[in-house]
Amino acid sequence: MNVFLGMLIGALVGYIHNKYSHKRLPDALSIYGESRLTFVILIPVILVFAILMAYIWPIVNTWIMSLSNLMLTTGLIGLFIYAFLNRFLVPTGLHHLLWMPFGFTALGGTAEINGDIYNGAVNIFYAQMANAGNITALDESLRFAQFGFVKIFGSIAIVLAFIYTAHQHNKAEVKGQLLPSGFVAVLAGITEPLDFTFLFASPLLWLVHSLLTAISETLLWALGSRTYILYGIIDTVVMNSVFPPSVTRFYIPIIVGIIMTGIWFGVFVFLIKKLDLKTPGREEETAIETANESEVKGSNEDYDIIQIIDGLGGEKNIDTLTNCYSRLRVSVKDESQVDVATIEKASAQQGVFTDGKNVQVVIGMGVQTYKDKISEYIGYSDE
Repeated sequence: MNVFLGMLIGALVGYIHNKYSHKRLPDALSIYGESRLTFVILIPVILVFAILMAYIWPIVNTWIMSLSNLMLTTGLIGLFIYAFLNRFLVPTGLHHLLWMPFGFTALGGTAEINGDIYNGAVNIFYAQMANAGNITALDESLRFAQFGFVKIFGSIAIVLAFIYTAHQHNKAEVKGQLLPSGFVAVLAGITEPLDFTFLFASPLLWLVHSLLTAISETLLWALGSRTYILYGIIDTVVMNSVFPPSVTRFYIPIIVGIIMTGIWFGVFVFLIKKLDLKTPGREEETAIETANESEVKGSNEDYDIIQIIDGLGGEKNIDTLTNCYSRLRVSVKDESQVDVATIEKASAQQGVFTDGKNVQVVIGMGVQTYKDKISEYIGYSDE
């Protein structure tokens, strides 16, 4: 249960914290209010949760084991299912329930290396790295640690397809938007800024993208690739450099990658043009409107900041302001004042998500700059 339980407990604690951490109690009980109230509530909740899971989890575990056994025992078919779901579930976050157990628990395989037992594709590979001088063949569990392939070659193809199909007068803007996202995806394996530019605009493209991912990973393994590709180019080069080419056969992903990049590009271009999909740079009226407004308001960045603040209900409605790798994370005082349509006028945003008083604005790797400028504009300090 270790991986799954951590996720479930994290979600439960997060929910209770968001719901009760701002509650104030009467003066006599004020010491137990606000953030302390979360801990008070969690004591009985976790106790009840533990009792329930003792009865519920064996059933869930049976389902998980059945699915994992299917992926483990059906060869290339199982790998195809794993690779497809691991990419297709990204928008929901549920892909973590798939790749993490396969990467770090016995669901992904078990191997004895230098007298010690290791579980999970990633753990097994790390153990083999530590004993690289004695390794002549990488463990079969490695087939569950290839999903960085799509982050490298798939990202290149998608960026090129979107730039190619963008309307001529929007190409420069699309390049400015997508090239940084593609660069980060290829080098570091962070694909979220690129993923969110099209998965809501065209779920069909996301389905096709996931199928091409599954085909690629299945083909790699069938052709004999034994290259660890979990994230981007940097991680891939570093991790595989300790083994000789005869072990990793790194040349196979390169050859397959070049071919699949061309296929990915061709399929995306065909579907975008055939179905007139509104991928970046193809929303003609929106692009023109944004350009005209930017000329009047000033620079795109300044205009974006104003739109985001206005869309959040104004500076007085912003309670807390933080950011992660790619998103602004904002807590507002009055959720009714949030106007998603206004935030979406900002050219830098690549998606807006709201959950009550919590608002997330996908910006990309330049999010820190936007967070700092918004903080400066409204006089906010998180110290």
